[in-house]
Amino acid sequence: MPDIQTQSSKEKPAWDTVVCAAKESSFKSAFLGQHAWWKVNINKKKLEHIKYVAIYQVDPISAITHYGEVERIEFYEGGPKYKLYLKTAPIELNQPVKLEENSKLQVQKPRYAKLDDILKSKTLHELWGKVSLIL
Repeated sequence: MPDIQTQSSKEKPAWDTVVCAAKESSFKSAFLGQHAWWKVNINKKKLEHIKYVAIYQVDPISAITHYGEVERIEFYEGGPKYKLYLKTAPIELNQPVKLEENSKLQVQKPRYAKLDDILKSKTLHELWGKVSLIL
């Protein structure tokens, strides 16, 4: 299947990373094992701006722990969802971006952020709490 990313002269958004939620088993087998993440529901207009994918591991970890640079994006099993392939093995964050106790923030569907902000943040509230989320 051909690579579906396209180049555009449109203005770049304030994000470059899609953050996806993962259970431990799929995180280990897909992201760490196959250097890919799939069944991602992404608006077609956002595809060309995705440079990285970061993984939020659900309970009991409840934190963004790894990211990787996206090599290409293809339709997953014919679409409409997508599969993101990494250029290299995922990179573990030096400091996971944790969910605070009693927080109402959740990562259940893809959310967007700037990789630099993920690398600087200690909590999801610090990353997303002050601004409206880009869905």
